[in-house]
Amino acid sequence: MMRANILFATLTFDGHFKPLTSLAKHLQEQGYDVRWYTGNTYQYYLQNLNIPHYPFCKALEVTQSPMDEVFPERKNHKGMMARLKFDSKEGFVRQLPEHVEDIKTIYETFPFDLLIADVGFTALSVVREMFHVPVISVGVMPLSETSQDLPPYGMGLTPEESIFDISIRRSNLFLQIGVPGFEYQRSDLSKNIRFIGALLPYRKRRTLDFTDQEKLHRYKKVILVTQGTAEKDVEKILVPTLEAFKDTNYLVVATTGGSQTRELQDRYPQDNIIIEDFIDFYEIMPYADVFITNGGYGGVMLGIAHKLPMVVAGIHEGKDEINARVGYSQIGINLKTETPTPVQIRESVEEVLTHPGYKNNVRLLAREFQQYDPQKLCEQYVEELLNKDVVQEKKMAVRPSACTILF
Repeated sequence: MMRANILFATLTFDGHFKPLTSLAKHLQEQGYDVRWYTGNTYQYYLQNLNIPHYPFCKALEVTQSPMDEVFPERKNHKGMMARLKFDSKEGFVRQLPEHVEDIKTIYETFPFDLLIADVGFTALSVVREMFHVPVISVGVMPLSETSQDLPPYGMGLTPEESIFDISIRRSNLFLQIGVPGFEYQRSDLSKNIRFIGALLPYRKRRTLDFTDQEKLHRYKKVILVTQGTAEKDVEKILVPTLEAFKDTNYLVVATTGGSQTRELQDRYPQDNIIIEDFIDFYEIMPYADVFITNGGYGGVMLGIAHKLPMVVAGIHEGKDEINARVGYSQIGINLKTETPTPVQIRESVEEVLTHPGYKNNVRLLAREFQQYDPQKLCEQYVEELLNKDVVQEKKMAVRPSACTILF
């Protein structure tokens, strides 16, 4: 028996969509009717999860492709601050009216009792007022609420309101991925914020099938390096890391996300280098000694869970905020650049491997994460919120909609 109707709504960025998939499947397994509003980018992903999909109809589908390709006029905005303001407006605010229109159409055939959205989905505050339903926003990046104790999110200036404050302060509940120990100290945290630990993407359990098991034990240390699936320029992190450690007694395991894998394999044929499109981090991280990354939030969460000290190098798309926290919590070294040199990478890796403080700090932080059960906590908050808003039986005729795809 269905308990309530829940609509998930996310932007079409992996970091905004994928972390919520484990929560959606968990709620579905508890008997909720779960459906999802997002771009066609994730149509087959949701089909494989057996979650009904409502695509963007009126709203423009902005993906994680380079923003200069999606919005050519972005090139006219010079400087980091100008680009950040442009990206915030075009990526998070501009589509708000169209998202609302799409959801109005969805509501005609699926009168949802609760909306769960990522923090970048700014239309949720309008949905809350328009349909008189509770809304939950999920923090898929470090806590972005402005504070009198901190500079504004991502700018390094004096405090002022952020666009993400809309999602945080106008939600019934804001569920922040992470733990207090990975955040800055604040005296003015909003009362609707709840930390939920490492909410990671849904995955089916697999047996260990890493193909180079023998190499994992042959070399002195194992270095895992990634620059995420969205970053296509392998010269930023992958090449400097491979240059730094080729022909050494360190094994380098590099995952490219599908970018120039064959070219890199031909360029670096050394025995101590493994280069693949994708590697299951759950398989390799238990064997790794250090994690080099551009600072994707999910990867950092997973690295902490596996007690891996890190070397991080990334600035754009919010990576600066994530990497700043890596340095602040002293679980790794923040290189504060998009283009580290082989020397910077080699010296930083040696630093985190030589000094036990990094390993000890990440172990302590991992212990804090272990105190949180993300799915159970989220389910508890959903139930509490729905019980406050008694679900009324909705007797509405179901009419076909152009925005409806059910499978």
